[in-house]
Amino acid sequence: MMASPGRSTRLAIWLLRPVLLLYPSRFRRTYTAEMLEVFAARITTVQRDSGTLAALRVWAHTAFDLLTCVGAEWVRTTHSPIHPVRSTYRDRQKRGDSIMSAILQDARLAIRTLAKQPSFALVAVATLALGIGANTAIFSLVNTVLLEPLPFPNSHELVRIWSSNPAQDRERYFTSPLSYYEWQDRTEALTAIAAAWPRDVTLTDDLDTPVQLRTMSTTVNWFEVLGVQPLLGRTLGPDDALLAWQDWVLVLSHGIWQDRFGSDPTVIGRAIRIDGQPAEIIGVLPPGAGFPETVDLWTNFVPPRTQSAQYMDVIGRVRPGATPNTALADLQAIARGLEAEFPRQLSGWSVDVAPLYEVVVGDVRPALLMLIGATGLVLAIACANVANLLLARTEKRYREMALRSALGAGRWRLVRQLLTESVVMGGVGAVAGVVVALVGLRALMSISPASLPRFDGVHLDLPMLGVALASAIVTGLAFGLAPALQLLRVDLHAELKEGGQRAGGGRRGAVVRDVFVVTQMALAVIVTVGAGLLIRSFANLRDTDPGFDSAGVLTFELNLPPTSYPTWTNVSDAYDGLLEQIRALPTVERAGITSSLPLSEPLDYLLQVIVVGEPRPEQGTEPHAWYRQISPELLESTGVPLIRGRTFEARDREDAPAVVIVNRTLARTLFGDANPIGRQLSGVSGAFGPLGQVFNNQTEIIGVVDDVRYGSLREPAAPSMYFPSRQAPFRRMTFVVRTSGDPTAIVPIVRREVAATDPNLAVNDVSTLSSVVERSIARDRFAMMLVTLFGVLAVTLAAVGIYGVLSYTVAQRTRELGVRIALGASGPAVLRHVMRQMIVVIGIGVGVGTLGALAATQAISSQLFGVTGRDPVTFGVAALLLGGVACFACYLPALRATKISPLTALRYD
Repeated sequence: MMASPGRSTRLAIWLLRPVLLLYPSRFRRTYTAEMLEVFAARITTVQRDSGTLAALRVWAHTAFDLLTCVGAEWVRTTHSPIHPVRSTYRDRQKRGDSIMSAILQDARLAIRTLAKQPSFALVAVATLALGIGANTAIFSLVNTVLLEPLPFPNSHELVRIWSSNPAQDRERYFTSPLSYYEWQDRTEALTAIAAAWPRDVTLTDDLDTPVQLRTMSTTVNWFEVLGVQPLLGRTLGPDDALLAWQDWVLVLSHGIWQDRFGSDPTVIGRAIRIDGQPAEIIGVLPPGAGFPETVDLWTNFVPPRTQSAQYMDVIGRVRPGATPNTALADLQAIARGLEAEFPRQLSGWSVDVAPLYEVVVGDVRPALLMLIGATGLVLAIACANVANLLLARTEKRYREMALRSALGAGRWRLVRQLLTESVVMGGVGAVAGVVVALVGLRALMSISPASLPRFDGVHLDLPMLGVALASAIVTGLAFGLAPALQLLRVDLHAELKEGGQRAGGGRRGAVVRDVFVVTQMALAVIVTVGAGLLIRSFANLRDTDPGFDSAGVLTFELNLPPTSYPTWTNVSDAYDGLLEQIRALPTVERAGITSSLPLSEPLDYLLQVIVVGEPRPEQGTEPHAWYRQISPELLESTGVPLIRGRTFEARDREDAPAVVIVNRTLARTLFGDANPIGRQLSGVSGAFGPLGQVFNNQTEIIGVVDDVRYGSLREPAAPSMYFPSRQAPFRRMTFVVRTSGDPTAIVPIVRREVAATDPNLAVNDVSTLSSVVERSIARDRFAMMLVTLFGVLAVTLAAVGIYGVLSYTVAQRTRELGVRIALGASGPAVLRHVMRQMIVVIGIGVGVGTLGALAATQAISSQLFGVTGRDPVTFGVAALLLGGVACFACYLPALRATKISPLTALRYD
């Protein structure tokens, strides 16, 4: 009888029983009890003698053996009433133990062998660590940003919905309440739709100075659509929709709860003031659970149903089983019906839908995929490098292998030993690579721009450690396969007879090494060309004229709440008063305000433009232009050139004739080469809730200024209009202050002046205009820096590999070279003789790499600016750089060959 098993043994038996259920019933009735008794006894003995880890290994071997015998047992069941499988099972169990013991023996031998050559092991492990570490770090980045789902339940069902009118250059534009409510009532593909209005508010309480916060005023089902549950309190509910305008309840983001309220758990129910109005905190979200991520708080919002002004963001959740394309088709059909029902408000308007995940990730996907490709090429170069080193090392060991063969080791046994050494080396390289990845991720986080989505959650988790482990096994087998296959072709008996005289001299071994050199050079050329193109692209981007002068300019933002500044005259007077105070400060040369700062987040809208006296275009085809509100001196403060007419002056007030300035692109669009000064534009008035208003429907063009790039340096300037800030006031404005010295030196004075005017105003987004420009190209700089780093790494690894190959070749040809020198060969002749063959190999590698780069660079064409993927200058420089570095790597061992002593060489071996 089986003794009462311990707890661990009972658990092992319980885990093994499901495997036995796969066997035929007759086999189980006959043998299960006996097999479990034997297994329990063995597990108990192994655990007592060798520990839990050894017992776990026995369980794994047993389960594997049982699984591999299932098929054979079912076959036997159909042919024989007796099933002597126990012996088969036990034989396989013994054979499994034997294989495991042999593998452990090979691993121990591999470690001892590598320890005898620490220099070789260090170079190989460092090379692999760089390759595996770079790949693990980038894969961690890609996993977090591209592969992990959004932090919402069933996030694949969430979609972003826009209104779209390509004819008016309004693709993926804001949505009106009219469209939102109609979509909500009529859609069949979505379970729910929610809307929000992004804006900024000033938070005041008794804890600190006023602060401006990013806010989303949302319909009360916003969090229901997202599926978000609060960390504290509650989220918005149906009762919150019954509150009057500006009777606000607030849901805080986790970040603002920590930073502003010190993670106070009693914050629920606290009354604070936003924009001067009382508001009650009703909930706090968990970390990362808000959308968008940059929002600090969410408030209740009930848009008027019939309003056609477009200012809302809309999200939805598709029904289970439906797709974003299904929702798109459904909403487009609804939009066509709405266009017929509301032709004045919705003529020409359709719908666009995209998965919310794609919207969050944005345009960062191509750059990350480019980084994956670059790191993959670096890892391939590292593998080729180590494979070449192993080839050279294996050729030196042919005599050792011959002796082992003579002592009874089979050829496949020797191959297994070589592969085990490679895998062990790969494993050590993976461990070191994890350290490199951790350091690399910290460095990436320190230099990554804040605008990159989801980067704050990048980390090295268990799946990424699995990637590192898989990389170790795959790379170990990859670079270990070449020397193992080479060994199969060698006549070991001949090597033993000749005493190793032929080691390393085989032509076939030299060809294999040359192939690896060609591979390294080709891959390095591809990475270097890619880096060169990105460097040129970034240089072109930095050299692009943004249309303004950013040197010596300070910018900061203010937002005047309606409670403290209820009328537009109050708003205009407050900004004019602050401008006068700032212009009086030391070192200040000029100062102005604008509703939208170039190359930053825009606060502007698109208006239709009708030229008075010209035939009116058909409805839906009217030209449109983006508009900004600016004060006098704004254009002079930013250095925007005036082409015709005049700029705004103090007389351009709300009671004066309406005037407007247009940019070069709009003037050319409306009037061609004709002079637009004095022409009248109509249809440009509009009210935009509490944000601002354009008073005059008809206005006169008084000036034409040069184009300014507002979206990005990659995009051409769009048609734009500038209104005087007093004729088109806006509550949120950015100050632009040109100084004669360091612009940041006046920041404390500016804060004091604002606080003296209104202590409840928050000075926000303080920066220099030069920093704004730099932030606009931060993503391009980030991608360029990383790919350039990988390019330098690729060139270095290729050079080290070539140096190692030629060093080995010189060492193996010491006797031959010594004889040449003894017979009168000069140093330069020996130098040319040694380098000639390797230079040919390098040339082939550069040529193959150039052809590969021509194909590969098409994949990064979307990341380039001002340069094509086949730029001859970049290709030429990359080829010369790689060729020069490789030739220098050849020169050092070749130079050493010229110094060989003939006397020493003739005694070689």
